[in-house]
Amino acid sequence: MDELNEEHPSRRFSQQELIDELALCLQRMREVIGAEFSASLEGLSGVSRLRFSLMELRIYNIRHIQHHAGQLSALLRRAGVETP
Repeated sequence: MDELNEEHPSRRFSQQELIDELALCLQRMREVIGAEFSASLEGLSGVSRLRFSLMELRIYNIRHIQHHAGQLSALLRRAGVETP
């Protein structure tokens, strides 16, 4: 764990790099969700510690992302950055 505690980002990413990465994530999301069907969504998520269906896991992940987005927004506001 010591080596992880000392790890720092190797560089800052440009706005364009972040936009490009987001586009790749959106493309991958569309591919994965587009390949799902009701039977697969009703099946187990595949995460042993979370006894959810795959659909419940999708919703759980959205809520988790919203939590971190809220944390980031609060951090930016404390730093004086306006967020919509």
